[in-house]
Amino acid sequence: MRKFKKLLLLIIIFIVLSIQPAAARTVFYDTFNHWAESDINFASHTINVFRGYGDFTFRPENNITRAEFITILSRTAYKHNQMVEIYTADLSYSDMSDKHWSYTFIISMNEHLKTNNFTLQDIFPGSNFYPDRAITREESAALIAAFCKDSIYNNPLTFTDVPFNNKYYTEIQRLVNAGIIIGYENNTFRGNTNITRAEAASLIRRVYTDIKTSTDGNYLTKLEFMPIKGEEMYSYFGNYNL
Repeated sequence: MRKFKKLLLLIIIFIVLSIQPAAARTVFYDTFNHWAESDINFASHTINVFRGYGDFTFRPENNITRAEFITILSRTAYKHNQMVEIYTADLSYSDMSDKHWSYTFIISMNEHLKTNNFTLQDIFPGSNFYPDRAITREESAALIAAFCKDSIYNNPLTFTDVPFNNKYYTEIQRLVNAGIIIGYENNTFRGNTNITRAEAASLIRRVYTDIKTSTDGNYLTKLEFMPIKGEEMYSYFGNYNL
């Protein structure tokens, strides 16, 4: 009888230990059946760059702030060593100091942008950064473009509200051709519209996939049309490393 009790106790302990990792995973009760549920789970659990709230909500329809977006984008870049974490650097915003929770992410992002020949001031001009202000689609596109390779496609933008002289035309074009950002059904981009936490999670998933693909070497870098003798057709041919 004692042996049986011991065995039963060991089985119970094994079961409890087995389910602990699953129990530690936060379940957001406000994301069930949401259009971005899969993206939210990926960003929050699979790669662990996004956080929810203490009441077990994700609040997918809330706007995401500048500080929050830069933070999750930075965490995503760190995953593949695409950005160096900086702890001390000059920042020209009077409302940002090392006391702010996002400070290291902000200065690290600023230093990374310098390698692309621009800074946060080019995206968020002025003496203040306003970290708690909601970020727009155009602003997020400018930040994301600093981490994504050029697409093999170079199709011009067809958005009716993004003229060629738009400040972010090149960045938006690159991300659209790479399939990272998309517009709306009426062929608009709505660059001045704020993005939600759900939309941010969806973007981050695509950015992570793009960075992973390029750093793994599994990236199509060249595309040519090659005629097949005797056939009136062309096949796609590219340089792959899969």
